[in-house]
Amino acid sequence: YYITNNLRIEGSNKMAPKIKVRVPANFGIEHINSPVHGNLLLKLKDAQEIRTNSMIMSLNSPVIDHLTTNLCQSSLEMDDFTKEAVDCFVEAMYTGSVDKLEKQIFENVNKMAHVFDVSWLAKRCFKFYKTDVLNFDSSSYEEILFACEIASRAHYNLKQTRFVNCFVENMTSR
Repeated sequence: YYITNNLRIEGSNKMAPKIKVRVPANFGIEHINSPVHGNLLLKLKDAQEIRTNSMIMSLNSPVIDHLTTNLCQSSLEMDDFTKEAVDCFVEAMYTGSVDKLEKQIFENVNKMAHVFDVSWLAKRCFKFYKTDVLNFDSSSYEEILFACEIASRAHYNLKQTRFVNCFVENMTSR
């Protein structure tokens, strides 16, 4: 897959042309939690930590790029998210796939995709919402409520109206 990175031209505020960098699938995944290559520490609840490579994370996220490159941060507080969701997010950043994405962690992964501006992951999360979360038995109150709550929180917290629109469309077409 391709990752683009925004670069400033030295000595000016102008942006250099977008460069497409080709990163092989699973690039460096064996180095997650490596004490040598893990120069970006993700701090989770209960003193748990995940070591990642800032360059790999920055290639996917302009927000992480700004935090590590311009603000010289070497750690990020991720205690708003579950460990499983952060594991899924990190693996997605390294592999370009969302194999670990499940309904239970979907909302956290989607929030991270938006907070850290990982546009390709946000698109995959929306696709997951449409294909997995909205794929429920119309008589299951719990599943309908779950899908509705996710759409509502995405609208309220992330200002993402497409989840509500998709939910309403799904419910009215049944």
